Amino acid sequence: MEWHAADGTVISESDWQDQQAAVLAAEAAAEAEAAAAMPTGSHAPLDDVAQAPEGFPIKGNADSMKYHTPDGRWFASAVAEIWFDTVESAEAAGYTEAGATETEDESTGEDAAAAAEDAAAAAESTTETDGEPAAGDGDDEREAGADD
Repeated sequence: MEWHAADGTVISESDWQDQQAAVLAAEAAAEAEAAAAMPTGSHAPLDDVAQAPEGFPIKGNADSMKYHTPDGRWFASAVAEIWFDTVESAEAAGYTEAGATETEDESTGEDAAAAAEDAAAAAESTTETDGEPAAGDGDDEREAGADD
């Protein structure tokens, strides 16, 4: 039986085995390096990317730097590029919760409520100024009739 090197030359069986061992060692080193680059409390996706690694229930999206908890709105549709064991691990790695805003107080929603009140007040102020109807408020017909 003939053994061939990667370049097609004929080599001995022992040389071929040495080459194969070197290839496997290089692959193992690359995997170890990739694992070392993973943030603490994280896990790479499994071959079945929909399957969570045991103990890592939180999906992370490396492009958006957002994480998805199992009870989150987009968890089912999110594709994990990284998995985390806890919210704290995801946040320590620089990820933020999907759907969260920087200004919203999630426990009370106070900022969202205040923004809605401000918008309503702004809408009111565009229809009246100092007790007088604002121009274009729908009273054009009445005003036109007063000139007749």
